[in-house]
Formats: sequence, structure tokens, C-alpha cells
Amino acid sequence: MMTITRNATAVVAATVLALSCKHDGATSEAPGAQRSRTTSAAISELLAGVPGSAAALGFIDMPEAPWSFVTGGGPFPLDDATRKTLDKELRAYVDRYLGMDLSGLQYAVGFVAGPPVRGAVLLKAVKGSPRMPGASEHEGGKLWVVDPAQRLSLAIRGDVVVFGENAAVREVLETLAGKHKAVTEDNKPLVEWLRKETAGAAAAFAAIKPKDVPLPPQLAGIERAVAAFGASGVSAAVEGDDATISSLAAMADKALADMLAEVEKPHAAAVSGALPRPKARSRSSAPRTRGATRRGSSLGGPATGSRSRSTSGYRAPAPR
Repeated sequence: MMTITRNATAVVAATVLALSCKHDGATSEAPGAQRSRTTSAAISELLAGVPGSAAALGFIDMPEAPWSFVTGGGPFPLDDATRKTLDKELRAYVDRYLGMDLSGLQYAVGFVAGPPVRGAVLLKAVKGSPRMPGASEHEGGKLWVVDPAQRLSLAIRGDVVVFGENAAVREVLETLAGKHKAVTEDNKPLVEWLRKETAGAAAAFAAIKPKDVPLPPQLAGIERAVAAFGASGVSAAVEGDDATISSLAAMADKALADMLAEVEKPHAAAVSGALPRPKARSRSSAPRTRGATRRGSSLGGPATGSRSRSTSGYRAPAPR
């Protein structure tokens, strides 16, 4: 086994900066206190709906529902009366157009399975039913074909929404109904790898090399990989043959070096004084301002009249 270098991890961190802007699952604590968090039970419930053919899993485990964050004012907390009014109006708007209650939407699990390659995402928790025609029943859930050309479907079963490729969505409903074995039973190595390496993360991804799907040559030597993002930072690990992992680490290091080099250029120019001077604007392109001339006594008494005219450049107003 080989673990990706610090620099390679930094590349991953740069791509998911937005995910780790907000701490995951911490409540009000004293400054400097250690925060610990375990993965929500809802993630395990959603994993139980993922079919056993899944070769890659990912999840998002938010510390609070986005609805609460929005109606609470986000970084600018609202007073209780304003928050309640916003919550009421937003609920009415969403219900009018979607017919669903999204206030509890907080958790997501996605998967890729194959062959043939297919995937879907499971979201929890919602209430109600979409205001869309054409619903059909399938294994205890309601199913809509959203885009026949792209083979995309949407389904709701209980408080879980499923969206993805037609076959994958149907397979999730069948798995939830007990017609197929879940990934938690049929691919325990993948689930255990995910749980072991990502406990308490806000978002995570794990994959195990599929048995019947050939990988590109540059990835053929990888056996499994995982990445996790949370309050404590970003972690990533890859297992496989040394040559493949060394090659991946080298590519990641180069990408980071190139990125840092680009960032360093303006900094170095500023330090050396080599930054180009701003271009001087010609008088014809200078903004035209309004200069005022007021008539009054020589001692600055009350004005007897006023006039203004456009001037080129800046004209200081006469003393009152």
C-alpha cells in the first residue's frame, strides 16, 4: 500500500475548498476546543438502498439542513420574527411550484455501478410529492421519467428521493423493497473501506477496482481509493502497485507546483517592484466632473446665486 503525498492531498483540497468552508457537525463550543463527529445514521440508511453492484460510493453528511442555514440568515443571523416569516414564505413558494417539503434535506449518498455503467444519488429527507405528471408505481415508490433522451428518472419512496440513470433509479427502489442485495451485504469491502477512512467526514468518496470493468492504463494498477473532507482537513489514500501510485503522485505534485508557480508570479513582481505602472489617462478620457462656482460676499456670506458648469478634470469649489 502507498499513501498519496502531502502535495497530492493539497490538490484534492483545492478542488473541494467550498465543501470545507463550514465546519462539519460542531456545535457551540469554547474556542480551541476539539470537535469530534461521527457519521450520521441517515448515511447508513441510504447505503442500505444502494445495490450491491456498486463499485464506487460517495456521501454528503451536512451538520444542518441547508434550509435552516438559508432561513436563519446564513452568516448574518436573523431575528426570530424575520426567520419565521422567511421560513413561512419560502415553504409556500416551494409547495406552490414543487409540492414538496425540502426543509429536512440534509444527507446524500451517490453510487456508480456496472457493467453496464450506471449511477444515481439518494437524498434524505423530503416530504410530499412533486407536481409532475406521468408518475408510475414501482416497488413501493413513485417514479417519473424526467428526460427520456438522457435516460434520467426521479423517484420518491418514503422520505428518500432518488435521481439518476433510469436503470439505477429502478434498482434502488428494488433494493429498498428487498428485491436485491444492498451494497452493505454484497460489497462489504467497499462499505468497510468507506466507513473506516471517512468516519465523521462532511463529504467522502471511496471506490474499489471493479472486477469486470477495464480501467484506463494509467489507473489499471489501482486497487482502491478514498478521499474525505471535513473540519479537520482533507485526507486521501490510494492502494495499488507502486508504479501506478508513484505516477499519480508525480502528476499531482506537478499540478500543484504549476499552480503555485502561477500564484507566485504576481507576488514576486510586487516584491521586486516590477509590476507595470498603470497607464496614464489622457485628458480627453478623464472623467468629467461638476465644478460649482457660488457668488457671495468676500467674507463667505450667504450666496446670492449659483451656477455650475462641466470642466475637464477636477475643479475645487469656491469657498462659501
